[in-house]
Amino acid sequence: MDQPTEGQSGVSILTTFRVNQFPLKRVKTHIKIDRVKSALPWGTHFFPLRSGHHDIEIGFWSWGRIAGENGISVDLVDGEIVSLVYRVHKYWAFLPGSISIV
Repeated sequence: MDQPTEGQSGVSILTTFRVNQFPLKRVKTHIKIDRVKSALPWGTHFFPLRSGHHDIEIGFWSWGRIAGENGISVDLVDGEIVSLVYRVHKYWAFLPGSISIV
């Protein structure tokens, strides 16, 4: 599901990389929310979640393992949507990427 409905709480996650890292376009991102894994293409994805505490880990598949993984915890209230941006490390893709709340 990529679009929230009115009054729905959840997390919107944008996964991105820099232009010079274009080979990453061929691999899928790895998003884990509360131990539930998703392998998705790069871009924006919405995850409906209940209010409360949620642990989120984001990285990408490379060479048979998760690379660039980093995590964040968010607390949601009813009807709240938290927007996150994950960016691959700018110099070395295998270092943890950055996650920011926007």
